[in-house]
Amino acid sequence: GAHLNPAVSLAFCLLGRFQWSKLPFYVLSQIIGAYLGAATVFAQYYDAIMSYGGGNLTVTGPTATAYIFATYPAAYLTTANGFVDQVSYTHCLKTHPSICNTDCTFSIS
Repeated sequence: GAHLNPAVSLAFCLLGRFQWSKLPFYVLSQIIGAYLGAATVFAQYYDAIMSYGGGNLTVTGPTATAYIFATYPAAYLTTANGFVDQVSYTHCLKTHPSICNTDCTFSIS
């Protein structure tokens, strides 16, 4: 299976499907890759981001730009529920990869 993030790599180690000695290198590589990906998106869309935010990079507000690079929980979501959400969804992705089928379409009515 793919090591999509440090949580997946750690889970593989806990299940005995991956060597603990490799974990630090995978985690470091995943973190560096995430930053490089974000930097690439920022460089590619710099003009659009600056235009949208009026030259200000903000986390909240009507022209917040932080959501481009990360997801944030809703105000009503508790830490415990957020943890359960992430663990259960990661489990689903690793045990039932067909749910990631790109042919799925969703519409908002």
